[in-house]
Amino acid sequence: FQSLTFIKRAVLRFILNRQILIHRMAAAIMFAPGITFAPTEQQIFLQYLIPKIQENEAALVGSPITEFDIYDQDPISTEFPGHEFFPPDEYWYFVWRVPLSPSSSKPNRFIEDLVNDGKWKQTGKPKIIKLGNTVILGKRNTLDFVTVEEKKTGWRMYEYERILEAPLFQHMVVVHIFYRL
Repeated sequence: FQSLTFIKRAVLRFILNRQILIHRMAAAIMFAPGITFAPTEQQIFLQYLIPKIQENEAALVGSPITEFDIYDQDPISTEFPGHEFFPPDEYWYFVWRVPLSPSSSKPNRFIEDLVNDGKWKQTGKPKIIKLGNTVILGKRNTLDFVTVEEKKTGWRMYEYERILEAPLFQHMVVVHIFYRL
């Protein structure tokens, strides 16, 4: 089993390094008008989240994804910093999450804002994101922003996180936020 794990890690490392090289080359190219940021879920992990977790800043040069504390303010009254390649009313950020308590494995998603109190409420089951059929990259959580009265606001967020062995808490995630009626 150890040699199989070693081979999987070597293959994943090779693919990750290849994806980083492709990303660097793409960042250096001037995009034509009409091009929008639309990464695959695998690219979110391989080109953005994994390098960010590994503190590989060189791999993130030219990245349109920046850090933003979405859990510090409600999306209704927030002016999101965007990027020229983001589609209208869609945003991607690196977000540092904090647990509900020091021993909790669940993130604190409550927002106490002077304008709109609420929370990001998870809907449905997490989707497992794989590379091919065997290598698990992480999972995607779907969350809706709801008021304290549990009313949906139209704001939805996909939260991409690596899957760590319990009791480890994954602080850094990538989020994709968008508004839908």
